[in-house]
This record gives sequence, structure tokens and C-alpha cells, in this order.
Amino acid sequence: MKVLVACEESQEVCKAFRAKGHEAYSCDIQKPSGGHPEWHILGDAIKAVRGGQVVTMDGVTHDVGKWDLLIAHPPCTHLAVSGARWFTEGRKPLSLRFEAAAFFMKFAEADILRIAIENPVCVMSTLYRKPDQIINPWQFGHPEQKKTCLWLKNLPRLTETDNVYEDMMSLSVKERTRIWQLGSGHAKERSKTYPGIAKAMAEQWGGKTMITCCKDCPSRHQACHDTCEKYKAEKKDFEERKAFVYELNHSQSVYHRDYEDKHRERGKKRFLESEFRGERG
Repeated sequence: MKVLVACEESQEVCKAFRAKGHEAYSCDIQKPSGGHPEWHILGDAIKAVRGGQVVTMDGVTHDVGKWDLLIAHPPCTHLAVSGARWFTEGRKPLSLRFEAAAFFMKFAEADILRIAIENPVCVMSTLYRKPDQIINPWQFGHPEQKKTCLWLKNLPRLTETDNVYEDMMSLSVKERTRIWQLGSGHAKERSKTYPGIAKAMAEQWGGKTMITCCKDCPSRHQACHDTCEKYKAEKKDFEERKAFVYELNHSQSVYHRDYEDKHRERGKKRFLESEFRGERG
């Protein structure tokens, strides 16, 4: 699959998909700290979302066409509920929050089949819709607490891979909330995706999109599909995954559209009212 990991300088998710054999690229306005500039698109993530030809930091042009999967990590500074007081106290203009929300929505409305948007608990639950899933690092082998929301399109919810909740609870509060003890000078580390979560994304969202065992098969001949056990097994797995994604789309799309419409209208009304009250900066 061709995968774009937007707003990622750590390359943690990008590397996890690369390890599974996918053509994955990270994209950010910052240079990567993950050690692979040849996989990094330096620049505007919204432009990269459009696909076509992209240029990585090593100067090579890649014709990716249309992305198969988008995983976006839009900046949470002006969206997270943890920073809401800066707006309610008037220290920051609400226009910053609206700009951040608009940036978030550009990923949500991208013309890409499969989309995952990651953010902490934030105002997008009101302005857009509730997240499809909320995960914690302790579900994926890291004994720490950090709620992360996932908004999903045509993707299944992540299944936990290594629940270490009991081990985590034996630690002190300071240890299990380590990430929140970091100061403002550690923004990169605080925003970095945990390796266990990145690996789960690659394993669970990076499944096959086509039957590939026939390519370059030395035993291939006319009507070989009728007797090839390898082909039968791969086809069965492919059809089951295809049916699952279809059911996911068919059962949730109407619900999500209705849900999104209601929340958008409520959000618009709420913020228009705040504008009339003179609360917007």
C-alpha cells in the first residue's frame, strides 16, 4: 500500500509500515528525527495529501498516484481540552482554534479511501464528531497513561496487543504519567507515537489489498487456481477482509453522516453565538 503519515517528524508510524513492506512516507514542515530523510516529504501536508508526484528530502521524485491510506497527526496545541483555559481566559484568540479545526477537517475530508486521524481528547469531538476509538499506551505494551482519540474512515478499531495495565498501576503516578511531566521544551517527545501503537497500526491496517501469490509464481499455468492451495487460502483471507470492510462501511456510514451533521450544526451554532457575545478574538 501507499501510505502517507501526515504531520509526523518522528517517523515512528512510517517506519512501522515500511517494516511491513509498504511504500510509506512521513510528511511534516520539520525535518525528520527518525533517521530516514529518503522517506520524508518536507513541506505542506495538505499538498502531499493530494498525491500525484511527491519529492522526498533526498531529492527523489515518487509518483504515488492516489494514497491507499492516510494517517494524520494534526497539531493539537489549539485543539486539546487541556489547553482550553487559554481561550476561556482570553489569553489566546479563538481564531487560532478555528484555524486548527479547519486544518484537522482537511484531513477528515480528504479524497482517500482509508483515513485515521489521531489527536488527544479535544474539541473536535464537538466541532466534528465523537472519535471512533480512544486508546492508551498500556494497551500496546507501554506502562503509561495517555488517552489518544482515533477518528477512522473505512478502518477497523485497533485491537490491543499487549495489555500491561496491572503492571502500570504498580508504578507511581509520576512514572505512569511520565509524558505529562515533560515541559514545553519536549513537544516532539510528547507528540511521538508509541512504538507499540505504531506497530499495531501497521499490522492491523496494513493488510493485503489484493491477491499477490500469483505474481512471478513458477508453477503458474492455465486453470491453476482450481488446485492451488496457496491461492485458495489467500483468496479466502482476502474475501473475508473485503467483506469485513464492506460491512464496516455499510453499517457505519449512515450513522456517521447523521452524527457528523448534527455535531457540525451544534458546533456552528455554539461558536456563532460566542461570536455575537464578543468572545472570539
